[in-house]
Amino acid sequence: MEGEFTTYFALMLEEALAERERRIIGLRYGLVDGTPWTLQAIAEDLGISRERVRQLVTRIMRKLKYKQYTRKPESAGAQFRQYLHDLVRFGEPGDLDRLP
Repeated sequence: MEGEFTTYFALMLEEALAERERRIIGLRYGLVDGTPWTLQAIAEDLGISRERVRQLVTRIMRKLKYKQYTRKPESAGAQFRQYLHDLVRFGEPGDLDRLP
């Protein structure tokens, strides 16, 4: 089940973020190599300041929070929503849409 979640989450990130943004989030939260990187390590890797990395992580997380995913069945966001719906087993198909 964890493999499915990871797959859908990766697809959602690919749909929502640019390559550089995916790399920053992947490094920060350990999605690349299993070990979360510090802001300083990411800054050195990208050749930018630690403060800039912090700003980018904040902006990217906000972007993910408010991203409106397409409702096309083939979109990663729709697949992820369906996966969550199946995982929680809501009673009605629209129940997940009513969550905050």
